[in-house]
Amino acid sequence: MYCITHHKIRRMKRIFFLILFCIGYFSNFAQVMPAAYQQGRDLYQRLAYSEAIPFLIKECTGNKNKFLEADIMLADCYRQTNQYKLAEGEYAIVCQDVRLKDDKQKLYYAQVLQTNQKYDKAAEWYGKYLEKFPMDSRAKNQKLASENVAQFTSGKKLYITNLPFNTNGYDFGACINKNTLYFTSTGGKVDDVKAKDINAWTGERFMNLYSTEIQQSDTASDIFTTAAILPNAVNTKYNEGPLCFNKDNTKVYFTRNQYNPEEKAKMAYSKEREANLSIFEATIENGNWTKIKELPFNSKQFSCGHPALDEDNKTLYFSSTMPGGFGGSDIWKVKYDGDKWEKPVNIGTSINTEGEEMFPTFDNSKTFYFASDGQGGIGGLDIFSSKMTDNGIVDLKNLGTPINSSYDDFAYLINDDKTVGFFSSDRPNGKGEDDIYRFADIEYKLEILVIHKHNKSAIANAHVQVKNGEQIKNDDYTNTDGKLIIPVEPGTTYNLQADALGYLPATVSKTIIENEKQALQKVVIELEPMVMQVKVINDVTKAPIPNAKLTCSSPCQQSVKVNSTDENGKINYAVQDKCTYTLEASAKSYLPKPASQYTITLVDTTYVIIELTQITEKAIALNNIYYDFDKWNIRPEAEEDLNMLLAFMKNNPDAIVELSSHTDARGDDAYNLSLSQKRAQSAVSWLVMHGVSDSKIKPVGYGESKPVNNCRNNIKCTEEEHQRNRRTEFKVLNAGEIINSTTKERIVVDPCNNCLF
Repeated sequence: MYCITHHKIRRMKRIFFLILFCIGYFSNFAQVMPAAYQQGRDLYQRLAYSEAIPFLIKECTGNKNKFLEADIMLADCYRQTNQYKLAEGEYAIVCQDVRLKDDKQKLYYAQVLQTNQKYDKAAEWYGKYLEKFPMDSRAKNQKLASENVAQFTSGKKLYITNLPFNTNGYDFGACINKNTLYFTSTGGKVDDVKAKDINAWTGERFMNLYSTEIQQSDTASDIFTTAAILPNAVNTKYNEGPLCFNKDNTKVYFTRNQYNPEEKAKMAYSKEREANLSIFEATIENGNWTKIKELPFNSKQFSCGHPALDEDNKTLYFSSTMPGGFGGSDIWKVKYDGDKWEKPVNIGTSINTEGEEMFPTFDNSKTFYFASDGQGGIGGLDIFSSKMTDNGIVDLKNLGTPINSSYDDFAYLINDDKTVGFFSSDRPNGKGEDDIYRFADIEYKLEILVIHKHNKSAIANAHVQVKNGEQIKNDDYTNTDGKLIIPVEPGTTYNLQADALGYLPATVSKTIIENEKQALQKVVIELEPMVMQVKVINDVTKAPIPNAKLTCSSPCQQSVKVNSTDENGKINYAVQDKCTYTLEASAKSYLPKPASQYTITLVDTTYVIIELTQITEKAIALNNIYYDFDKWNIRPEAEEDLNMLLAFMKNNPDAIVELSSHTDARGDDAYNLSLSQKRAQSAVSWLVMHGVSDSKIKPVGYGESKPVNNCRNNIKCTEEEHQRNRRTEFKVLNAGEIINSTTKERIVVDPCNNCLF
């Protein structure tokens, strides 16, 4: 439960002062008074301000302001009914009239100027008032505040909404108990109300207690039921004001005119015929308010209202005009010892001034809030906070904008986690005279989702940098869901850059929408993967080779990838910038391609084309299998071609290969024939040792009978020309059967999520 316990007793001390002042000051005129003036004065003295205005206007227009007192009363009527622009004009007339004897009008003029945000002029008139009353702390505080009003601009971003149950009348003083919000209201303006049911001060109905259920609540907004007036046992035909509950919900304290229908008594009036306010207590039984009684420290000679229990529920704070105060209405406290209420104590000048202090309340951290027009603020009543300690009241602060305005702001309430609260205000553009406003301290957040541009999968551990102009606001990485959530400011445009291994960087901008229902806003950043697209083709026809096997390895990847090309001879690999990749390609009926290396640079796609030579019945030279003179052992460089041949045999298990060796023309023909056979056999033995069946490969030695150049017997050649004839070749004896085979192997594609196609 969090509760605000206020009843808006408008300028309680001023009421008392004006009644005495009007009776004593205006009754001594010997001259004949016009009927309109006399009727307006009578209404004014009865505090019927709204009704007095049209009569007083008749005596205050053009050159008809014969009676300065008519201007004074009209100015006060405008001020008391919140018509501040009109009040300013009338006070300007009053305060510049040489007949003015009452310096209080200068104070009221300064207050109205402050409400109308004319701070320089307000400071001037506070100064003029201080010339007569130099010790008035209220005027001192407000003069200093008007001279430096910028200090009250808090810079805090709160989201303020006018609540749906407000009327065109007076609605104020929210109190929440469980899921019910209680408030005070005149119920809206109604044309056909009987005169006895009208409060002549406001020209509206008397105030009653209303309630509305909170059906749904979150930081962004609340949903309320239709407001309903509380039962007649609570409300009377006069005024009831806001309230507070004790923690165990067994007692409720509320403000009411000094009238208790249960005692069948009439309204109690003071000696000055004022109907003052008192604090009443009710016991809650089965949801009903029973045993309603007035607290013992009330008196018909002064007003008490705005009950507020402290967080410990041991002390009741309230606002009162009782004797012993320092100004208009002061804040007092009274303890209940378990049996009776002790004597009320004024909480002192740390809070109370010559002005009005009212609407006390507490939050769950024992911070004390109240409204004052004397502590120095933006104008009218401002809301203040303070801490009550064993050493007194400390850390007094004006809450500043946007809670406070130059108008009356009061009845402050905040929830336990300090994110949502309520206050009342008569600021412009409301629905009525006073409205209840809800504020939310919403922490706007931006959810950044980084995804693959094509398959929309989330990218974990993506690096995201967020800038506000040139300032880096956030620098972090996405989680396993590809998300990063950061706090942001509404109305601000951010530039976001994301990058990740295997992706090209991307930049987007996002403007945070100022909408309290969208506290969490979202942006998606799509990253284009860095791709190496490999295409395997026939080296003669350039036709794509489907189902070609590709082996990809790199120090930048954890394992070797072995995949096959698609029907277009293509395969895509996700790669990383500045990494080197080694590719080996082979295909059925094609010679394998030896391993080649490719280094990636930061481009959209790296294109690699690998050309394979198709097998025919023609002999193909193994370019690296050469032999030393008169030797048949395999030289180290020969293993590259033998590995290629080994890969071919594995890819083409049905192939029958003739592996032939040749010699140069030097030496005896028979010897060379034997030497070439040994050379062919040594190559075959290497392949058999590496897993090739000896039935699939036939060694044949041709000696010097098939030279590749003109180096025959008795022809002088260079050593290099002789070396070219000392070679090994192979041909596929059943190449036609392999090439024309209609058997299609299953194509295995790269399962990588980062591939483009």
